[in-house]
Amino acid sequence: MRLTSFDDLPAEELFEGKVRRKVFQSRNIEVVEYIYEEGAHFPEHSHREEQVTLVESGEITFFLDGEKVELKEGSICYIPPLMPHAATVTGAREVRTLNIFHPARKTRP
Repeated sequence: MRLTSFDDLPAEELFEGKVRRKVFQSRNIEVVEYIYEEGAHFPEHSHREEQVTLVESGEITFFLDGEKVELKEGSICYIPPLMPHAATVTGAREVRTLNIFHPARKTRP
């Protein structure tokens, strides 16, 4: 068993520091906390893994295969394997999301 806290995990900066992520990974599952600054954008990408995203705080728009989906605190979104998706912060504050990937990713965008 591995026990830790996201507070103790190192943050990786993406997109000129507008997005940070903390990663916890087991053999089969990966859990990632993304922290988006106001106005941040995560470019379109896709991956082989299933993704479930829970918005912990703030408001964010996902673009799922071209469809615009508005998410707010408490929203949960499922992204199937290989579906192109992107995200843009739409609210006036930082956004935190908790993301679960299955199986655990070998590479990250």
